[in-house]
Amino acid sequence: MPGLLQTHGYARHLIALLRPDLTTTEIDALATLRISRQKAFTQGPQHLRALICQRALTRSVGDPATMKEQLEHLLTAADHPRHDIRVLPYEPLIHPGASGPFVMLHFDDSTPDLVCVETMNHSVYFEGEADVRTYTEVYSGLWERALPPSDPRICLRQMIKESQQ
Repeated sequence: MPGLLQTHGYARHLIALLRPDLTTTEIDALATLRISRQKAFTQGPQHLRALICQRALTRSVGDPATMKEQLEHLLTAADHPRHDIRVLPYEPLIHPGASGPFVMLHFDDSTPDLVCVETMNHSVYFEGEADVRTYTEVYSGLWERALPPSDPRICLRQMIKESQQ
């Protein structure tokens, strides 16, 4: 689940799961920082294309209320005019994106594109042409396999409905 699309509750639970070494205060601070980045991003002119694996949407992070809130937030985000969110349907566990999440940053000016890969303690940035091309090809291939633009909303509505039962 991309950080720019997480609710505070979801982010807090996820950070706590991934970083059990952190105190409650540190977890809250990181979740708050994630949400402030999200607010700054959505207020700017940037365009967000997010590809979310359906498997991630069915794995509960936190309690059922946290997951329902997260799914509803994604549904709202999908309607944002500068957001293009797609869901990669269930597939075999191994595909080109299975090595882990990454973020591609494209700039309008002469700044070269970047790829960011977050690890446990660091973020690693790749700007070499070959690295960026490899990640671009993987992303493009997965994007083509994702559900059409209207289907993620249908998928999210169904998941929200199922969470209420």
